[in-house]
Amino acid sequence: MLMPRHRNLVSLFVFVFVSACSYHASCGSAPPGATDVRMAEPVREPANQAKPVAKAEPKPVPKAEEPKPEPKPEPKPQLKPRQKPQVMETQIVVLEPIEFEHDSDKLTADSKPVLDDVVDALETDKGIVLLRVEGHTDSDGEDDYNKDLSTRRAASVMAYLTERNVDAKRLTSEGYGEVWPIASNDSGDGKAQNRRVEFRILVRMKNGKRIKLRDPRKGKRPLADKVKNAQPDNDKPGGKAHESKAGASAAIGAKPAEPAEPAKPAEPAKPGAIKAKPAQPADPSNLRVK
Repeated sequence: MLMPRHRNLVSLFVFVFVSACSYHASCGSAPPGATDVRMAEPVREPANQAKPVAKAEPKPVPKAEEPKPEPKPEPKPQLKPRQKPQVMETQIVVLEPIEFEHDSDKLTADSKPVLDDVVDALETDKGIVLLRVEGHTDSDGEDDYNKDLSTRRAASVMAYLTERNVDAKRLTSEGYGEVWPIASNDSGDGKAQNRRVEFRILVRMKNGKRIKLRDPRKGKRPLADKVKNAQPDNDKPGGKAHESKAGASAAIGAKPAEPAEPAKPAEPAKPGAIKAKPAQPADPSNLRVK
């Protein structure tokens, strides 16, 4: 049994507790020391509210590559100055090659400036009255073909000079083929040297007179290192072997000798004929020493 005083205290405590619960229930919170056993209701989003769009993460911007320095242009090869031809007393010496297309008389593009220099030399030296263009080849091929090719190439050079306003009366051309080499045809370099064009001065003005210069080709044997149909010394006319072969061929081709006629018997002496006296020996005393 509780004492009246104790009852009042319990009643007061119950009153305070109930008042506190009522207050917290109205405020939506549990009283201190009490556990809120209510389940949280799901939060409903309004139907018309737009959903937040997730922001796209910005893509990393690639770093711009630094421009590479432009490569320096390679220096152009310096062309050697073309050597001018030298005008000598008897010829115009070209120091640059005059070339043609393979197996043809058509000039290459690099050869035309060289011929232009020859034109300038002819215009400068008016004393050159007659100039011969000479064509030469190496030893490859047949002799007749090389002769024809060199002739056509020399004529092609002469035609180019006349197109550059050189008087045709000052020019002539001739091809020599392979018979005047200046190097051995046993190597490629030697053959390249032999394939050439030369300019020979035949007539020149001196002291107001036309002087015909000596032609080095005239009266000389070609210096060709390939001489066909060559004969050894014994086979040349006048050699011993040649004489024996000629005698043998003559003996084979000669007709057999006819038999000699028999000697006629001596006729008998006629009667009454005077007989010749036999010669007498000379007298030794009559012999004189001279």
